[in-house]
Amino acid sequence: VLCVPVIVLRQRLGHFHQLNEIVSACSEFLGGQLHPSNCLGIAAFAEAHSCATLEETAIGYVRDHFMEVMNCEEFFQLSPANIKLLLSSDYIHATSEEHNEFCALEIPLEHLLLVHLLGQENRT
Repeated sequence: VLCVPVIVLRQRLGHFHQLNEIVSACSEFLGGQLHPSNCLGIAAFAEAHSCATLEETAIGYVRDHFMEVMNCEEFFQLSPANIKLLLSSDYIHATSEEHNEFCALEIPLEHLLLVHLLGQENRT
């Protein structure tokens, strides 16, 4: 009688292991597809589906390519709180030239958030 639950448990664990392999393969594929235009969406997808490795990879990509990401549509679809979080990150990577260009803009965060909110109103 105890053999039946053990067999069922083994079958379910076997399927669970296969599912983990599928999730891992999909995460690896999506990690290889990262681009400034999709990395924020992939990070959000990974967070929503508890794919920690993919989320870390995507956030790392955002940090390494922030100046490019900032010019993409996904950036302007972020909530003001998430934009503030990204802009305040100590881990954003930019070349000296990109950093100087960003600093030269001298756009206060409030102005950037206002532009973001106005842009969302115009899209609806």
